Amino acid sequence: MGLNFNLLSSQALRVYKTLLERGQPTTAKSLGGKLNIFPNSVYRAVKELEEHSLVEIINGRPLRFQARSADEAVDQLFFPYRERFLKYFSTDKKIRTSVEYDFGVSFIHSRNESIERSTEDLKSAKAEYFLIVSGDEVPAEVILTNKKAMGRGVDIRIIVQRFDEGNKEMITNWQRLGMGVRFSPTIETRVTIVDSKIVYLVSYDPKDYKKGVGVRFAYQPVASLMRDMFMQKWREAKRI
Repeated sequence: MGLNFNLLSSQALRVYKTLLERGQPTTAKSLGGKLNIFPNSVYRAVKELEEHSLVEIINGRPLRFQARSADEAVDQLFFPYRERFLKYFSTDKKIRTSVEYDFGVSFIHSRNESIERSTEDLKSAKAEYFLIVSGDEVPAEVILTNKKAMGRGVDIRIIVQRFDEGNKEMITNWQRLGMGVRFSPTIETRVTIVDSKIVYLVSYDPKDYKKGVGVRFAYQPVASLMRDMFMQKWREAKRI
């Protein structure tokens, strides 16, 4: 998964690109001279880059900064999460309970369970409800919950992985209700993101849409990253 550079300010992007071009540790004074900005502005930009693990700070007098590649930044961001998540599968119950608490992780055993639980989460959503779905029929009560959420001002966007004569009428009805719907070829994963705070990742078998196993994360850093992924897919998806 790539980093979303749209989250960075223009100043931070300029500093990052300059560090990449230099390819070696550089001081704030040197960067400021190159970009014609004050060192304090460099420090603010570096702090922003550090939050995304895009820069390495080398201690010393003066401090020096070195750019990480986007791939290195992703590894740096995910390493502690990956290590703790792997422990979830440990046979040690105490470790599993600790990791489950850290990530708010729970397992999803079927498509129906995913729909039921995410619909419950939607009832308390305040801003966004983004989905990547199979494009197959959903229960009427789910549509009603969606309609009520939109009445509260929740932005609902759906990427369907199937669009044909079999589901065209259903999707048209979703659009009439005010849901944004686009089409993207099979991603083989169902994704639900609630207010960038909760995310569901559930498998999708095009041969049997009723199947599905996965996990629910009530963990904002993971949900925010998945929201970035969704927005990228949304821009790439075909308008219906």
